[in-house]
Amino acid sequence: MYYRGIEKGTKVTYDEFILDRSLKSEVLNSIKNMYNLIRQEVNKRFGIGENRLSEVIWELAKRKIIKSELIQEYLDVLEAIEKIDMIDDFTIYTMLVRIMEDLEELYFSVIKFKTD
Repeated sequence: MYYRGIEKGTKVTYDEFILDRSLKSEVLNSIKNMYNLIRQEVNKRFGIGENRLSEVIWELAKRKIIKSELIQEYLDVLEAIEKIDMIDDFTIYTMLVRIMEDLEELYFSVIKFKTD
């Protein structure tokens, strides 16, 4: 899945990340695709995915779909993802593990939540 594409960027040095355009492109596309997948799942399951995902985080917390103590963590990562094409390579590289883990956790929180 997209997690593996992001993970590839965490297994190389910073120099390898910025010099290998194909790898960098795969990583950035995987981040964007995972972000979009989460948006789609949130919209499909809860009907609240039309807004920016960072705005949806508050609604997910209100509904107890995500833990309230993770709100700021998610907001920070999602804000970075929403403007990822404007962020410098070093910042992206240093955030890869955090992005990967937060997106994975958010995704599983959304898909595992029971709706009746």
